[in-house]
Amino acid sequence: LPPDQSSAATDSSAAGSATRDVGQAQHVVKSFVRTFVKGRALSVLAANGSLAECLVSMDRRLSALTVARSGRKDAKRRCIPLESISEVVIGEAALQLAELPVDELCVTLLLDDSSAIAFRFGDVEDRDAFALCLSMFVDGRKGEISQRRKEGERRASQKVNKV
Repeated sequence: LPPDQSSAATDSSAAGSATRDVGQAQHVVKSFVRTFVKGRALSVLAANGSLAECLVSMDRRLSALTVARSGRKDAKRRCIPLESISEVVIGEAALQLAELPVDELCVTLLLDDSSAIAFRFGDVEDRDAFALCLSMFVDGRKGEISQRRKEGERRASQKVNKV
């Protein structure tokens, strides 16, 4: 191929690859939302290293994560507003940040109140999809709250200026 045509062919295949990547990312996010709005059984890591099966779900507004012990009718539910998640940590990076015996298959949520909760996954791909999607929704939620705050402050200052 002449140089200008090979370049066009490369651009075309790169665009096709990018389109596939976007489509794949959208599929991962859509699947995450469907799964967690319904609720999914996940292993939660206790401080002593034992695992507890829990039902983890998100509300339809994608603003909070709820964790409840599986198999118990009277199980306490822990509601974690997404904006209270200060960091989503993958794997053993959380060892220095939380007092939990995490491994490479864990995702640890560090919360604003200095507590932490770790989920253990069956494989790295599942772990990464959870961490990526949850991080995206945490960031989105924090942005939404920040935007509301700014709008409220703007309205308040407009009222003061009118007086």
